[in-house]
Amino acid sequence: MAENELHVGEPRLCHLIDGDPDTPEAVVMLQNTGDAITATFPISGMASLQRGPYDRWWFRDIEYADDLDRAKYSYSPPPVLMVYDDAGPVVLVGCRATGGARQTFSAGKGVILADFAVLGGRNLKYGEINGMRTTSPAYRKWSGGSAIEIIQETDDTGRLESLTLTLHQVESMKVAQRLNLSARQNWSSTPALDGYDVRESLTFQTLVKRPRSWLEHLDPHIDILDLISIAAWKNCAFQKISVNREDDPAKGPHGTVGERWSNVVSHRLPGDDLTDCDGHFLFSYGDMNKGGINRWLRLRKDYGRALDYLLRILRSGHTWSPQSAVMSGIALEQLGYLIEMKRGSGSRLNERGGLSFKNALDVILGDMKTLPINQDEVEDWKDRCRNLYMGAKHGDRQEVDHLTMLNTLRENLLVLRYWIAGRLGVSSKALDCNLPWDPLRSRFISEEST
Repeated sequence: MAENELHVGEPRLCHLIDGDPDTPEAVVMLQNTGDAITATFPISGMASLQRGPYDRWWFRDIEYADDLDRAKYSYSPPPVLMVYDDAGPVVLVGCRATGGARQTFSAGKGVILADFAVLGGRNLKYGEINGMRTTSPAYRKWSGGSAIEIIQETDDTGRLESLTLTLHQVESMKVAQRLNLSARQNWSSTPALDGYDVRESLTFQTLVKRPRSWLEHLDPHIDILDLISIAAWKNCAFQKISVNREDDPAKGPHGTVGERWSNVVSHRLPGDDLTDCDGHFLFSYGDMNKGGINRWLRLRKDYGRALDYLLRILRSGHTWSPQSAVMSGIALEQLGYLIEMKRGSGSRLNERGGLSFKNALDVILGDMKTLPINQDEVEDWKDRCRNLYMGAKHGDRQEVDHLTMLNTLRENLLVLRYWIAGRLGVSSKALDCNLPWDPLRSRFISEEST
């Protein structure tokens, strides 16, 4: 039997279930293009006297004489569709018609884009879900610890005599109140040539009794991925995502056999780095105070206006661009203002309720116990940071040279990351210990000085 998967460039010819009993049976082509999940529909040609049941999804701006009040027919696809073939069912979530329908005199086709494809889902209720699980190679390295214990015994010369590998079942750990967010350590062992293939991973899970939107579930998972990405300064990605609906359980020959967690394919999720970051992080889970993830979720909410710019730089793929340099200045300006409003007395605000750029930097520095910049270089950094930001914003200001831009941007990013680490309880010792391995550790120098 064919496996229920969506491989890039391998289309599947599927029957359609749209939830409307009045529409005739239709066959569509489901495909993972590598950039999007698509379903291609056959539609009528320009010469056809009869409109097909789905034609109007792509030509909704036309006024139809047989439905002037637009009450008789559908003019956009439902947000959830289901298709199936010999490999099994797939639920498409977040469906919308593209504007690129194609028609000839005798025939045509229209394309639906879907945000998510739920492999194995068996009903049209997946617009909301009870649970979500995500894994990433960086999760386990960042969290530390292991479900695998290895004991080696050697002889007097140090030669290995025996090795015992033990796999422990680890209980899930609740890490935040939001949607009962928990972490689960998993391991697997499968026979391989001349031995066994043993793997372990860490999964974050949200699970609630009342179904919630995909966005509600995704938010805490993406927030955690963002935190790990900031700690590694890598564009970390999910390796696997699966979802659960309580009313769509797994079934066997004799009925329900347990929960169904269906794998999801999507091109709407952040990140492109599927490595474990070589285990190098500016701070790890164990470096934070107890409840660090829950604290990060609150920090992300309270200071999101500033942190969003940091994450845009990280996920842009163009860290060292002039645009990133400007965004780092915006992030610092926003952060200083938010700190002053939430934690300060407001004494630094001017008569208009604003905060000058340098005062914003002072507010941030005053909220930090550990700096990535030597004390005797702080004033120089503040001047360069201001000159870089103002030179880019104002046409009457002189722009800084490229080398100054690069080094100032590097320090801006480190200040923002150190501030986050400090607010999560990471010690100066941990930051000093981890910085030598960090991607932003080294100052840029000109070729002339090498």
